[in-house]
Amino acid sequence: MLLIALSVFLLTQKTVTLEIDGSQVVVYTHRRTVGELLQELRLSLTAQDGLSLPFSATLQDGSVIRVRRARPALVMADGREIEVLTASRTPLDILAEAGVALGRYDRVLINGEPADPAVNLPAPPAMIEVTRAVALTVSVDGQTYSVYTTAPTVGQTLHEMGISLHTADAVTPPIDQPPAEGMHITVERAAPVTITVDGVSVAARTRAATVAGALVEAGFALVGEDYSIPSAEAPLPPDGHIRIVRVSEDILTERTAIPYRTVYRPDPDLELDARRPIRAGVPGIAERRTRIRYEDGVEVSRITEPSRIVLPPTDAIIAYGTRIVIRTLDTPDGPLAYWRVIRMLATSYAPSTSSKPPDAPSYGLAGTGIPVRKGIVAVDPAIIPYFTRVYVPGYGIGLAADSGGAVNGRRIDLGYSDDDLELWYSWVDVYLLTPVPPEDEILYLLP
Repeated sequence: MLLIALSVFLLTQKTVTLEIDGSQVVVYTHRRTVGELLQELRLSLTAQDGLSLPFSATLQDGSVIRVRRARPALVMADGREIEVLTASRTPLDILAEAGVALGRYDRVLINGEPADPAVNLPAPPAMIEVTRAVALTVSVDGQTYSVYTTAPTVGQTLHEMGISLHTADAVTPPIDQPPAEGMHITVERAAPVTITVDGVSVAARTRAATVAGALVEAGFALVGEDYSIPSAEAPLPPDGHIRIVRVSEDILTERTAIPYRTVYRPDPDLELDARRPIRAGVPGIAERRTRIRYEDGVEVSRITEPSRIVLPPTDAIIAYGTRIVIRTLDTPDGPLAYWRVIRMLATSYAPSTSSKPPDAPSYGLAGTGIPVRKGIVAVDPAIIPYFTRVYVPGYGIGLAADSGGAVNGRRIDLGYSDDDLELWYSWVDVYLLTPVPPEDEILYLLP
C-alpha cells in the first residue's frame, strides 16, 4: 500500500518555475491552482504586484509563474508630485496609473535622464519627470518657424533647433528666459565686418548701423586725429571692410638766439667818452616748430609754423658821459687847451696824391675851398665838425677843413703841400682844441 501511495504521489507531482522580479526558482507541488501554490509558499501579493497567471489558473507540469513586485515611483508633472506603487515597466503605463496624460511633444526624464516613455524598463523607475511642450514661433534669417519645445530656456530652444548664435546677435526675448506658450522668438543677426587696424585684420560682427557704432561694439576707439575708412558717420559698407588709420604727430622744435640791443643813456656825471655798463644784455629765444603728421607710421605732411618769441631779449644799457672837462697839453707849440681826445688812424695827402688832374679848377683845394697845405686836415664831419682846431703829436695844429671818400669814422688825413709831403700811416691821439662847440654840434657818442 505504501508503494502504491508513493507511486501515486510521484505521478501527481508537478514541476513549476517561479520567477520573482527576474529571479527563478523551481518548485515541486501537488497544488492545483496558482493561488494555492502561492499560499503554500506563503508568498503574499498586493493588488499592485504583477502576476503572469490568474490566482485561479490550474497548474500544469512545467508551468511558469512570473511575479513582479510593485515598487514606489515618484511622478512629477504639471507642478505636482505624485507617488505611485507600480509593477509596470514602461513609463507610459506608470504615467497612466498616475493619471498623467502625455502629449506628443512632451519630454520625459527617467531618473533625470531623457528616455522613450514607451520602452520597457528592467525595473520601475524611482522618478519620472514630465516637461510639457509649449508651442511658439521663431523668426531667424528671414524665415519663421512654428515649433514645440521642452527646452528650459530660449537659448536652449534655439540650440535644439540647430540655430547657432554669435555674440553680437540680438535675441528677443533674452536667451535665459524660459519659453512660454505662444511666445515669438526673434533672432536679429549681426552683420559680419572686418576691421583692419595697426596692420592686423580682425573679424567681428555688429548690429550697428554706422561705422562708428561697429567700432564701438568691436572695442576699437578712434583716438585723437585717428579716422576710419569709410568715415565714422558713414553707414556700414556693403563688403563689411573698415580700416582704422592711426594718426600721430611729431613736433620738431628749432630754437635760435635773438640778439639783444645796446641802449646808450647819457650820464652828466660821467666825463665825455667814458662809459659805464648799467645792465648786461641777454639774448632772447625764438622758436619755430614743424609739425610732422604720420598716418599708420608713414609721413604724409610737414607744416612749419611761424616763428614765435619764447623769451624776449633783454637790452644792454650803457651810460655814456656828457661832462666836458678842459685840460691842457704841453706841446712844442706851447700849452694847448683841449676838451676831447680821439684815437684815430692818421694818413697823409697832398694835392698831387689826389685824384684831381692838375688842370682841374679845384686842384689843390680842400672841400671848404681852402688850399691844401700843412695844417689842413681831412676828417669825417660826423666825427669832427668842419673848422675844428685839432692837435696831432708829430704833426702839429691842424684845421678840419677837408674830407674824402676814404676818410670815414675814426680816420684823419693830414694835409701837406707837394713840396713837404710826409707819409703817415699810424694810430695817434687827436686832441680837439678849445673852444668847445655848441652842445647840438657835439657827437657825444662816438662810433
